[in-house]
Amino acid sequence: MMLLLQLTIYRFMVRRDFPALNPGEIASVSILRDGQTLEFELEVMASPDDPERGLIGIMRDNSIPYKPVMNFIDWTNVDFNISMFLLWLWMISFFIGIINMLPLPILDGGKFIYIIIDKRVSEKSVNGIMWGNLWFYFCIVWIKHCLIIYEVWLVYYLRVLKNN
Repeated sequence: MMLLLQLTIYRFMVRRDFPALNPGEIASVSILRDGQTLEFELEVMASPDDPERGLIGIMRDNSIPYKPVMNFIDWTNVDFNISMFLLWLWMISFFIGIINMLPLPILDGGKFIYIIIDKRVSEKSVNGIMWGNLWFYFCIVWIKHCLIIYEVWLVYYLRVLKNN
């Protein structure tokens, strides 16, 4: 883990304390890594969006988004948007399958639970278990939504307080 401590002669704790640097300037950066302070000299580059604004940061190489472990396909002449599409398609299918296995009565996981407990207990107990399961997940979703609404309200409230 790395923690940025100091840039040039400025010491900062929050983002608004970060100094405005111009492209071409040299910035001295101090970081804290595993309890040791390391010093680096970085040249400030021009921002791609605004060439007048300086930019320091870590940029990701987006030229090859996915490098396969086993090369069954020759990827040298392939458009990488196809591989990203296939990766997203796989992730969506996988997570839909995971959600589908939740033990809710309308999903396959609920049918699976129903089949498992149907032969072992009475019909009345099965219905009670399924309704209890449904209400449990309903309460979890309701609590999650309440927390999201509270967080949005809190962020808005703090922003209004900070501006006034």
